Amino acid sequence: MERKRHLVSLELWNYWTFVSVIHMRMPFLLFLLILCSIAVSAEDYKKCTYRYFKNKKVSTSECYDANNRFGKVRAYNLKGELIYENEIRKIGGSAHVQFEYYANGAVKKASWRSAPDGGIQWYSSVTTFSEDGKKTGETEHNWDDYHHVRTIKQEPPKQFVKKDTSNVVTCAIIYSSEFWFINKTKYTVTVDATRGEEHYTTTLKPGQQLKGGQLVLAEQFDNIEKYYKFSTHTTGMRGQYLLIRPSKQAPIDKTREVRQYYYDIIAINEDTPHYKSVKPLESYQQH
Repeated sequence: MERKRHLVSLELWNYWTFVSVIHMRMPFLLFLLILCSIAVSAEDYKKCTYRYFKNKKVSTSECYDANNRFGKVRAYNLKGELIYENEIRKIGGSAHVQFEYYANGAVKKASWRSAPDGGIQWYSSVTTFSEDGKKTGETEHNWDDYHHVRTIKQEPPKQFVKKDTSNVVTCAIIYSSEFWFINKTKYTVTVDATRGEEHYTTTLKPGQQLKGGQLVLAEQFDNIEKYYKFSTHTTGMRGQYLLIRPSKQAPIDKTREVRQYYYDIIAINEDTPHYKSVKPLESYQQH
């Protein structure tokens, strides 16, 4: 009887010990289950970016899973053989690879770096390849290799020293006076704007409006006609005169330093109303 009681007590003790162990290990088991599910999903890489050789074969690939969290990078030689593979991720910190290439598209260098989220323990490796895809070298680095204690020297506060600005030259602001032409005739017209050796030529179709040039001065806008001489030319016009004159459209300030001035190109004859009172910017030209 005593033996049976002893056996029952032993079985109960083993049972409760097993339950306690399972209870204590449950968070860890759950973590393993979640990690396994992530690992499985990470194998399904659907979102890919490719880099190609000049012969259109794949040189490198960068692929992520459907959730864009875990992925892999791969590199190939011209024969299509795998020469490099590494894990990348965008969760729990980051891990990524940066490739450098030869002129034919082959991988020259693969630089991989991994760092945890919120931690300082980083790791990196650099792998180099020949142009035919053979590994020529590999180096590894990590935070522990560079870990050392830094002594910060307390420096006295710097005293403010007023700079001497007596010899400082203030740069002038450049202003641009643009001149625009509006062709109000039914002819294709060419306008020449001349200022010394500077010359602009603008050809306008009927009804067209185009920029003819610009006058650049320091600190001011100015009257275009003081600097440029205008002339107009066309073909196929009989008994009429071409005339260029300031437009009724007011100048427009595009910016603080750019102003647009407008000029109308018209065709007139002696029957045009107020013919004698019209003041052109050029002499009448009959064509």
